Parts: sequence; C-alpha cells; structure tokens
Amino acid sequence: MKRLGRNVLSLFTADVIRRLLGFAAVAYLARILGTSGFGVVNIGWTVLAYGLVIGAAGLPTLGVKLTAAGERSAELPDLIGARLIVSAIVYLVIVAVALVLVDDRATSSLMIVMSLAVFAQAVWPDWYFQGVERVAPLAASRVLSSAVYLAVIIAMVHSVQDVLWVAAGALAGDIVAAAYLIRQLKTAGLHFAVRVKPAIVCALLLRSFPLAAGGILAHLSINYAPLALGALRTTSEVGVYGAASKLVFFLLVGDRIMSTVLLPASARLHARSAEELAATLGEALRWILMISLPVAVGAMVLAGPIIGAVFGDSYLPAIPVFRIFIWYFFFTMLHTVYTSGLIATEGLKAYGSVMLATAGLYAVTVTAGAAFAGPIGAAFGVVLSEGISLILMRRAIAGAVRLAPPKGTLGMIAAAGLMGVAVWSVAGQFILLPLAVGIVAYPAFVLLFRTAGPADLRQFIGRF
Repeated sequence: MKRLGRNVLSLFTADVIRRLLGFAAVAYLARILGTSGFGVVNIGWTVLAYGLVIGAAGLPTLGVKLTAAGERSAELPDLIGARLIVSAIVYLVIVAVALVLVDDRATSSLMIVMSLAVFAQAVWPDWYFQGVERVAPLAASRVLSSAVYLAVIIAMVHSVQDVLWVAAGALAGDIVAAAYLIRQLKTAGLHFAVRVKPAIVCALLLRSFPLAAGGILAHLSINYAPLALGALRTTSEVGVYGAASKLVFFLLVGDRIMSTVLLPASARLHARSAEELAATLGEALRWILMISLPVAVGAMVLAGPIIGAVFGDSYLPAIPVFRIFIWYFFFTMLHTVYTSGLIATEGLKAYGSVMLATAGLYAVTVTAGAAFAGPIGAAFGVVLSEGISLILMRRAIAGAVRLAPPKGTLGMIAAAGLMGVAVWSVAGQFILLPLAVGIVAYPAFVLLFRTAGPADLRQFIGRF
C-alpha cells in the first residue's frame, strides 16, 4: 500500500476511536449538565478553540509544509519557542477577558482553566510527524487525549456543580498527548528542546502570517455562533446549537483525516509534478463528494431519531438545527481539498484573502441569523457562509491547479436523492433499519447510474 493510503487507514482508525470517545463525552455531558450547563461548556470550548488557533499563529501548518518539502529553514526548537511566546500572550488576554468581561463565575473559571491547554498544545511536535508523513504517533496521541478526557469527566462530573472538572479533563488529556509525542521524537532521532531567538521568532511569524490569518479567520468564523447566541440569546439556546454542531463535528472525522494527509502529500507532489498533484486532488475530490453527499442526505432525513437517541427529549429543538447544520459537513469536506492544494502551490495570499472574505460573511450571516432566528438562524448563517467560501476557494486555486468537476456528479446527486427517499420511507422504524436501507440503497443506485464501479475503486486505491 502506498504511503498516503497507509496514512489514511491509520488516521481513519484512530480518529474513529477518538471521535467515538469524544461523542461519548458529549452525550454524557449533555445529559448530566442539561442545556444550560452544556451551553457553558460549549462557551468554554469555543474560547479554547480561539486560544489554540491564535496561539498556533500558523506555525504548525508552516512546519508541515517546510518539513514535507524537505526545507530545513525552521528547526523544531525554534517553532516550539515561537509558539510558546504567542500562546503565553494569548492566555493572558483570555484571563483578562474572563475576569473583567464575564459576569458568570462558573463560565469565567471554566475559560481560565480550560485555556491552560494552549501551553500543552504549544509543545506538541505533531506538525513534525505530519510533515514527514509518519502519522502513527500522531494518531495515537489523539486517541490518548480523548481517552484521558473521557475518563476524567466520567469519574468527576456528576452534576452541573462539577463543570470545572470538564476543563481539568481537557487539560489532562492534552498534557498526556504532548508527553507521548515528545517521547516519540526520540525514535525519530530528535531531542525535544525550546529555543527563543527574537530574530528567528519574528522571521517565523512573518512567514506564517498568511497561514495564521487564514486559520484564525476560519476558527473565528465557525466558533463564532456559540458566542453570538450566548450574547444575543440564552445559554440554553447555546446548548441546543451545541448538541447539533457536536454531532456534525463528530462526522468531520473524514475532514480531519484528509486535511492531515492531503497537505503534506500535496506539498510533496507539487514539488515533483503539477500534473500529478492535479490528478491526486481530482480523485480525492470525486471520492469525497461520493461519500459525503449520502451522509449529509441520510443525516438530514434521520435527524429526529438521531437527536432523540443521543441527547434525549430535552434536546428535540436541536432537530431542525441539525438538519441545516449537516450541510456544513458537506461543504467543509470539499473545502479541504481546495485549501490543501492552494497552500501547497504557494497560494498563501489568495488563501488569506478568501478566509478574510469568509470571516466577513460569517460575522454578518451568523449575527443576523442568531438575532432573528436563534440556533436555527445561526446554523443557516454558518452553512451559507461556508458554501460561498467553497466557491471562492475553488476560484482561487483555478490559476495554479486545474480541477475539473468530478466525473459522475449528476449520478451521485440522483443516487443520494433516491437513497434519501428510501430511508425516509422507513424512518419511523428502529434506527438501525433506515441506516441499513441507506447503506444498501446508495451503492446500488451508484452502480445503476454507472457513476462508479469496481474498476474506479481499484484505480483510487492504486493511486493512494
């Protein structure tokens, strides 16, 4: 099996385990804490997400790109030192905001403790393993982090008064994962070290600025909705939105895998052959479309049974939110292909411009949606903005890599639509039956419309 194929299999296995552990944690917390307490936790996770992406400053992505391309202009100690400095500044800002601007004591305490994870993740050498396309340690570290987090919350969180243990669990998971990856460096012949030289730090930050801006804008966008709902509506509505969005983020295991393996692979292929890069991205786009479209359609049809089974009757208002938000999963999966190709082909300015436009879209659509329609409006704003961003990213990469529309797109749409009708016809039955119908019906319709066949699958496996 080729390197990319091995990496996909390794990450898929690990991320499925990790997502299942995270899914169990979300379901447990949602039921134990109630919609209001779960809303507080979602605000804490949102603040941490902001802290992590701003503290990263684009340095991990730069490290992946440089390592994959064989460039040694930035050493591991320099990148870790630069990231620690930025993370320290970010953490002090979070503490100040939590103490001065957040009135609720539980929320501010959760923000302060949970955000300590920016330091644990700052010393993660995960970008090195991603860059050399040695993903087994990377995959194992993610599973470790999720397992420790789940163990802590099950052991310590038994009511809404224990909410601070959620932050402690998240921090403990990241510390264990960081320690594991640092130990794994020895097997690669490297030693963990931190080096801070102002001139090198400034040079690295200047070079990573477009990546930092794009990453920050992307995270500001997708994590803006819980904050907007918290400011404009209620923590209970944040909890409703959080339930729907957590289910979608669970499905984004595929996006996490593709983004991890596609960026270093794209950088390597671009250095070798633009044609080979275009062919690989084109195949990835086709199969991502073929897999993600039926998942989105099926999840939309089965939103009611899924929400009820996972979160209980108190979260039934999340059903229409989930039906809308599931299309964020679909657009994001496609978005990853274009983003990886654009970064690999040195289109950093174009990438930054697209993400700036996307952030503006999110600010307008999510704010308006949250204000006028609560969680449903916020979800619609997220999906609309992501769809437009996908179009902009596709246009941005067109000048460097020619990616034709995937072969058989109309057949995929027809197959997914008919599958949705078949699933809807048995949606009132026990959930395993409609799932089985969807799993059988979609491949059957794909073969019927000759959208893909065994030869296409063999060709795809052979390429990867």
